[in-house]
Amino acid sequence: MISPPRWHAPHADVPASPFTAVSPSGRVALLVTFTLGVVLASGCRRPEPAVDAGLRTQTLHVGNGVEPQGLDPQTTTGAPDHSIQLALLEGLLVADPLTGQPSFGVAESWDISADLLVYTFHLRNNAVWSDGVPVTAHDFVQSARRALSPKLGAEAGNDYIWVSGARDYLEGRLADFASVGIRALDTHRLEVRLEQPTPSLLNLIAGSGWLPVPLHALERHGEVESRLNRWTRPEHFVGNGPFVLKEWRPNRYIRVEKSPTYWDRERAGLQAIVFHPIDDPGAEEKMFRTGQLHVTSTLPAVRVEHWRRIQPPVLQIERSQRLSFILPNVLRPPFADARVRRALALAIEREPLIRVMAGEPRAARTFAPGGAHDYDPAPHFEENIDAARALLAEAEFPGGTGFPTTELLLPNRGDNRILGEVLQEMWRMHLGIAVELSVQEWGVYIDAINSGGYEIVLDSWSLQHPYDFYDLHRTKNSMSRYLWESPA
Repeated sequence: MISPPRWHAPHADVPASPFTAVSPSGRVALLVTFTLGVVLASGCRRPEPAVDAGLRTQTLHVGNGVEPQGLDPQTTTGAPDHSIQLALLEGLLVADPLTGQPSFGVAESWDISADLLVYTFHLRNNAVWSDGVPVTAHDFVQSARRALSPKLGAEAGNDYIWVSGARDYLEGRLADFASVGIRALDTHRLEVRLEQPTPSLLNLIAGSGWLPVPLHALERHGEVESRLNRWTRPEHFVGNGPFVLKEWRPNRYIRVEKSPTYWDRERAGLQAIVFHPIDDPGAEEKMFRTGQLHVTSTLPAVRVEHWRRIQPPVLQIERSQRLSFILPNVLRPPFADARVRRALALAIEREPLIRVMAGEPRAARTFAPGGAHDYDPAPHFEENIDAARALLAEAEFPGGTGFPTTELLLPNRGDNRILGEVLQEMWRMHLGIAVELSVQEWGVYIDAINSGGYEIVLDSWSLQHPYDFYDLHRTKNSMSRYLWESPA
């Protein structure tokens, strides 16, 4: 199993899909492979553990990390959001759960022109929305139009930029969407025309950015191009995936149930999935251990060896294309000075840093992880404490003198607090800089990044193609919003 083409990760401990117990990239996942017995005490039967009840009723209980930001796939980028969206919505293609390669979704086949610029997708005749309305090629055209709408400012817009005219439409240089290279040839044929051959296109289409949204349902619950549209509430939600949204109890659980209208419903064994948002990885591990969760993909670093020793088959570790990095706010002094930013980077000792994290991560020596798509880059990041101190002195902060106390923003998940404490100590010891930690809930954290309301932030992405990592720095990339830009 490989991670989806893109998602914004609060940490390396969130499942890529609700249908797998294998967690990607140095992430740890625990899978219940046994049934807990019912214990009798004092002649009374204890409540049936959730895992036992789930095995009996075919209800999967999943530790889903933090409370999701939302369920609109076009305006969210988080892994917790994506896991639930995959259950509720289905794109043209899906990521095969075993190989990670693009496979058939709403599209039952596709053709590619000889020049690799035109893709034609043939949609299933029996794909319908959960309200019984047929899913058509026009739904994907209108979904693309919404994702690319400058008014909506959707993070998903970046996933369409390879389509002819899409970038110009997204950035306001093209007013007529009919000039964008995505159109319905008829009810069940969709044509996508590209600016240039794009090796990662099918992976992008299998990701969350290309998930369709039910425009006919959005129109009933607010402005289609507004983030305030109420279509994702349980009483309004319309999807085309294998499950339908039944309950959303904020900070408690989200329950989805098997869809009676899904085209492949006969092969779907699960009757329901309950997604549990749990901020504390220790608490989530305990819930797994005590039979409240079938799947968890977070685990405190100190517990990895325990599970490896007592039940090796239950602990599964896989790698994916994921990067965690420090992001300074380039519009705020002193981080507007490139020498300061470079000093912070050079003062991070990566090997000691990764030893405090679960999942056996690798030290990042390149911005895009190697190992996929024949990408094997030469290392271009190395720590150099002496050079870091010299740069800080050049920026008129010798030994950290005069450097303002700085806030490091972290999402409240996984090993992030420990990671922040190690960074805090490295910068204090090597540069004389005082750093305070601000650990925030996922939604608050994302809002701070999007609004530029931070000084330094720890950020993470899982992406499918090496180019996508570097593209985060491209001016006007709709996903990153990292303030730094360069016309060149």
